[in-house]
Amino acid sequence: MINNAVFSAAFASIIELRKLEVVSNNLANADTVGFKQDRVSFNKLLAYITDEDFSSNRDSLKSIYNLIRTSTDLRQSAIQLTDNQTDFAIDGDGLFVIQSEKGESYTRSGNFTLNAEGELVTADGHPVLGESGPITIEKGQKIEAREDGTLLVDGKEIAKLKIVLPTENQGMQKAGNGLLTGNTVPAAEASSEVQKFKVIHKALENSNVNVVSTMAELITIGRNFEAYQKVISTVDDLNKRSSDSLSAVA
Repeated sequence: MINNAVFSAAFASIIELRKLEVVSNNLANADTVGFKQDRVSFNKLLAYITDEDFSSNRDSLKSIYNLIRTSTDLRQSAIQLTDNQTDFAIDGDGLFVIQSEKGESYTRSGNFTLNAEGELVTADGHPVLGESGPITIEKGQKIEAREDGTLLVDGKEIAKLKIVLPTENQGMQKAGNGLLTGNTVPAAEASSEVQKFKVIHKALENSNVNVVSTMAELITIGRNFEAYQKVISTVDDLNKRSSDSLSAVA
C-alpha cells in the first residue's frame, strides 16, 4: 500500500501535469482565431472523487488521472476588423454551425473561405450552415452581412447564417480543429432576453488566451510540481531511515 503522504503528493503532481498539458495547449493557441481556452475543473474534480473512488484507485494513479475534468471557457475575446469578405465574428453568445463528419458542430472561428464549388467553408473545408443548409456564394460578387446573420450578394438576400446558443449549464466540449460539440438551442427559438449577439462582417474574434497570465500560470505549475516532488523525496528518505533504524534494533 502506498504511503498516504506519498500518494497525496503523487496525486497533486498528476493534477499539475494535467494542468501543464492544458495550459501549454492554451498558450500554443494564443494566436488562433476564435480559440477558447480550457481549464482544469477543480470543483467538478472534488465532486467526482468519492471515498470509494479514492480508496479503490490508490494503487492506480492513472485511474485517478482519468477523474480530472477540464472545461472550455467560452468568454468572448476582442474582435478585430479585417478586409476579407468571408470573415465573420459574433459579438455576444452565439456560435456558428458547421457540418462536420460527425454531424453539426459549432465554432467561434469565423475565418471562412469559398471552396471550388462556391460553398462557404471553414479553414478545414467543413461547410458553414445557413438556416436552409450549406451556403453557396458565387465568387467575385460583393458580399454583405446584416447583424442578424443575413447574407446579401450584390444587395440580394441569399441565405442567413445559422446561429445557435449554448444551453444554460451545459458544457461545450472540444471536437478538434476549432470545433465544439454540446447542447445548444437555435438563436431563432431562444427568448429575446438571451438573443444578445450580433454578426460582424469582415471581422474575426481573437483567442481568449491572455499570454502574460498564462505564462505566469505555467511558472506556478512548475514550482508546484517541484514542491510535490520534494515532498515525495523527503517522505521516501524518512521511510528509508525508519526502516534502517528498525533493522538496526532487530
